[in-house]
Amino acid sequence: MKAQTFDDYLFQGIQKLDFDGNIELNWDKEAHVFELNFTIQVENAQHTALNGKQMVRLSR
Repeated sequence: MKAQTFDDYLFQGIQKLDFDGNIELNWDKEAHVFELNFTIQVENAQHTALNGKQMVRLSR
């Protein structure tokens, strides 16, 4: 098995996800922190008002 870095391992795993959206993985070497950003689009058939501070439960 070929050796790989942890961030490469995470990136390759993220690329395999069946995810209808955009996923971005960032590695801050100085702070030793991974940042995972993802964007999804959802349908709001009931036209319920949501803001960024509300908890939203996603289900398939």
